[in-house]
Amino acid sequence: MEKILFSLLPILLFSNFIFAQRDTDHWFAPYFDSSSTNYVHAIYLSTDSVVPFQVRVFNNNNQIGIVTISKGNPQVFNVPSSLIKANAVNDAAQVRTLGLYTNGDLPYFATLRIYSQFHGEIITSKGRAE
Repeated sequence: MEKILFSLLPILLFSNFIFAQRDTDHWFAPYFDSSSTNYVHAIYLSTDSVVPFQVRVFNNNNQIGIVTISKGNPQVFNVPSSLIKANAVNDAAQVRTLGLYTNGDLPYFATLRIYSQFHGEIITSKGRAE
């Protein structure tokens, strides 16, 4: 009996992390890149909700776009480099005029993908800190 309880203990302790990246709010901090590579920046949005809903994308408290997502209908929102890429080291990871914030009525997944033909990065948002 003890073996069964001890084997279920990790499942019970870590079950709240299964949906840790699914939330109604996501924020992506600006990053610094010293290279002159022209990267493509895009937010990939998806959900497991069968009900379609809108996700709003903001930069510096201004709405820059809106997409509708649902289960089986993920969307990609292309982002201008000037809204997420910092030109100075001190501007990276700071709450100023750079960075992206997304907000939806239902929980969803959000990743920021930065890529060129030679290299790519994926930044996953956890959602709100609780």
